[in-house]
Amino acid sequence: MALHFYEPRYKTLVRRAWEGNRLFAFTDRPPRPGVDAVVVHIEQARFLRDGRANVVGVGVAAIVLRDVWVEDNTGGLSVTSMPRNPAWLPAPPARRTSAGADDQRCAAQRCACALM
Repeated sequence: MALHFYEPRYKTLVRRAWEGNRLFAFTDRPPRPGVDAVVVHIEQARFLRDGRANVVGVGVAAIVLRDVWVEDNTGGLSVTSMPRNPAWLPAPPARRTSAGADDQRCAAQRCACALM
């Protein structure tokens, strides 16, 4: 799938995913427990100067959202827990950009839900 991220909350989503495990959950409705989602692995990302991003990703798994909450100070970004060490989890990227400890924890344990 090809996506263009331009809303502030989704700019946060794509930056965290790209700098972390390159995963996010994609839903076609407001994220809440019990909603079906697709875990997307970002294959390519091109970041524009204003923070917008053009992303190419591949769906790697269908999941049902479990815990869902809106993270503070993100402009309404919904976050969900992910299964630990699932078999479909891609290998970590060979090169990572530096991120804060909170972003690394977030990327390793959660994935953000994009409401598209």
